[in-house]
Amino acid sequence: MKLRYFKIEYALYLLIIVFYCNLRLQTAGTGLVECLDFDNGIGEIMKRPTFFELLRARWAEGKFLCVGLDPDAAKIPACCCTGTLPVYYLERFCCAIVDEIRDIVCAYKPNIAFFEYYGEAGWVALGRIIRYIGKVARNVPVILDAKRGDIGKTNIGYLNAMFNFGANAITLHPMLGKESLQLFLDREDIGVIVLCRTSNKGAGEFQDLPVPHPALTFESTTEQRDTYGIVPLYQYVAWRVARAWNKNGNCALVMGATYPAEMHAVRYVCRMIANNFVNCDVEVVIAPATGGIVLTQWVAFYLQMFEKRRNIAAVYAEKDGDDFVIRRGYDELVFRKSVLVLEDVLTTGGSVKKVINKVLSDYHGNVIGLGVLCNRGGVKREEVGFPPELFSLIDLQMDSWPEEECPMCAQGVPICTSVGKGKEYLAKKGLTQ
Repeated sequence: MKLRYFKIEYALYLLIIVFYCNLRLQTAGTGLVECLDFDNGIGEIMKRPTFFELLRARWAEGKFLCVGLDPDAAKIPACCCTGTLPVYYLERFCCAIVDEIRDIVCAYKPNIAFFEYYGEAGWVALGRIIRYIGKVARNVPVILDAKRGDIGKTNIGYLNAMFNFGANAITLHPMLGKESLQLFLDREDIGVIVLCRTSNKGAGEFQDLPVPHPALTFESTTEQRDTYGIVPLYQYVAWRVARAWNKNGNCALVMGATYPAEMHAVRYVCRMIANNFVNCDVEVVIAPATGGIVLTQWVAFYLQMFEKRRNIAAVYAEKDGDDFVIRRGYDELVFRKSVLVLEDVLTTGGSVKKVINKVLSDYHGNVIGLGVLCNRGGVKREEVGFPPELFSLIDLQMDSWPEEECPMCAQGVPICTSVGKGKEYLAKKGLTQ
């Protein structure tokens, strides 16, 4: 009798395991990332935090250090060199690193090249290291440094491999365009970290090539196009990822720290904006997702540094048709808080006005001010909802007209569709040219 009951109980456990494995296979290609909560009975399905939720939680604790796990077996200390294969040295060394710094890091970033060199044993070791991170540093996200990117079913293989390892984010290259990475971009739960400015000496061969920047290019004459709006390719990649790829708010960029001038430029402008709003009791920094989202993190960081506090949140509003919405739990952070609104370039001020109105009317927030990099439309406070202050680093006066008064349209000048929003404008009008 005991033996029979034992067999039945064993069969039930086996059935549960098979059901769970089948569920993971069924949900691997959807937006659901699940885990089992055994504290609430038998395997309740819960949604796992997204990569950026985990990352921002670490930032909120003042932890900004991402540690790369790039182990070279030839340089590993003797204390870790026990076992028959060098790949075991890698595993012991990386796990020791994880143990020592788990309380001070915001993420771990293992580079797969150091493991795939050892074939199957290397892949097994990498998987064990990531699982070990999940065990001893449960809320620290893992970035799989793979630098992948291909088309079709090849990307399905990369995505499945990423989840088999248990990583939260992956590095990808942009050279095949947005369409090739759409499978990753559609997953709101994972981090899509796009190569932009790399640290190798020969990076400038392509990354520094001059290209026209849509947001800066004038379209009236060939001479102006040749004169204005030229930026290095890597800056165009950054702009494109922020404007067109980051619809789910899951994108980030790889910027090599060996180019301090570029990093300094980003930090410098954010520091200047933050300095203007010091001691204004800012609690939240927000921006439209298609504009100043990249600025919010650094401005919030400098406000915290200047005011010696760690409770300033950096969030963004998402486009929803012709309006903006605040999702992902950010609405709770904005509710009845003192909010600083940011934007990169002001042309008409339409986007920030909608965000300001949303903060005021829907979340009863207190808008402290509006900070922008460039006010190129001569926008006034009253045109964007009367924030107490409109601060811009650069003010430019550029000609603009209502649609019906455009002199270039009257002259029959074609609307540019290769850059900017010309193609989108024609589609809305149901026009072709």
